[in-house]
Amino acid sequence: AKWREPKLDGRITEDLTINELEQYWNPLLFIDNILSETKETQWLMAQRNETGEVYLLERRRIKGVFLETLELNDFPLDVQDLTITVTSERPESEVDIIPDQNEMSAINVQTFVDQQEWKLHEHVEITKRIMKQEYSSSMKSHACLSVTCRAARRPGYFYWNVFLIMFMISSLSFATFAVSPDKAELRLRLSFTLILTSVTFKYVITQSLPKISYLTYMDKYVLMSLAILCIISVWHAIVTLLDPEHIATKYSKPANLFDLYGLQQHKSFLPPDTAVKSTNNTQNETDNFFKEHASLDNGFADNLLAFFLGSEQMEEADQSAESKTSTDNGNLSTSVGDQQNTTVPRLSNECSLDNKMACEEWKRVQIVEQHVFTSFVIIYVIAHAVFIFWLYFDASRRRREMRQKDKDYRDFLRRHQQWQQQSLRQRDMHAILRSSLHT
Repeated sequence: AKWREPKLDGRITEDLTINELEQYWNPLLFIDNILSETKETQWLMAQRNETGEVYLLERRRIKGVFLETLELNDFPLDVQDLTITVTSERPESEVDIIPDQNEMSAINVQTFVDQQEWKLHEHVEITKRIMKQEYSSSMKSHACLSVTCRAARRPGYFYWNVFLIMFMISSLSFATFAVSPDKAELRLRLSFTLILTSVTFKYVITQSLPKISYLTYMDKYVLMSLAILCIISVWHAIVTLLDPEHIATKYSKPANLFDLYGLQQHKSFLPPDTAVKSTNNTQNETDNFFKEHASLDNGFADNLLAFFLGSEQMEEADQSAESKTSTDNGNLSTSVGDQQNTTVPRLSNECSLDNKMACEEWKRVQIVEQHVFTSFVIIYVIAHAVFIFWLYFDASRRRREMRQKDKDYRDFLRRHQQWQQQSLRQRDMHAILRSSLHT
């Protein structure tokens, strides 16, 4: 700080000691937003300008902790203000604090020790205002000068360790569609595992942030990813209502016959169209079944033929069973095997009339699954595209403004230096002219 002291005009400033200078008027300046001061160096000197006026110059070097409110709305693309507020114990009527136009405020960026996490901007903003000290009994207004520099957070760490990991976790939710729709419990198990992983990850990253009542951009992205996982999990729960095995049991008469004769352990039952087209699997399962149940009665054979031949072949199966009443059980296995060998190839080409509705329902489920998967992928891509544009045009807007202010500040310093050099040259020219006139 520098202020005018008329009482020292005409005196030799070099002969004045610090004790003598402390006897004169002082504005009693202090830093208002300092919390703890670990080290302070202060010195006072007198300075004479070219017109012979004497000014007292007070300089301080302070190391301490200062109070600053963090603005984390744009985290991790946030820009924080670093402000030092200088005020006076004297009221506004006695002291007016103004910036020095001859000596510009500047920052030594090279001495910034936390450059790995923050980028310190070069420009400095000075704001003059009036403040009242509520704790003072007089409640008078005091002049105040706020000097602000800004530091931008380097977001690379959070891009790689938060955004990328959450993107990978949410993307893995689409892999659950690779599980067949008739295994909805497996889909839900995978989806819930991803949700629990995301919640745990969210809890870990919030430990490194202050507890604030508003959402940061990182919180919004994590919540968006959790919402996508929840929506996909809800769909996997809804798809159980369209379970193809349930549809096959509901609309297919042969499936009911299997349940009637306790064949659940043999059915590893595929969806209707797959079961009809898989001739080899059906052949093997049927052969094994006949070997295990060759001693059953003719009624079982009738129902089994009804399963293979369909309801329209039921009467033919009855006639075939009556004609073979006098034969032994070994001939029964052979005759039924012949019927099965002639029927399964025919069913492998197209669905039977009884199974036709189940086939159509299964195909409908597959089509719905394809449309839902495509819709989720499109929504996922659009949501991320909107979020990226949101980051660029909203969260990064202040960072672009700070870069522009740095550029304007450098231009201003260059013009100021040119003006000072021009003033010095003009002053030297005037001094030379005066000396030449005296001679």
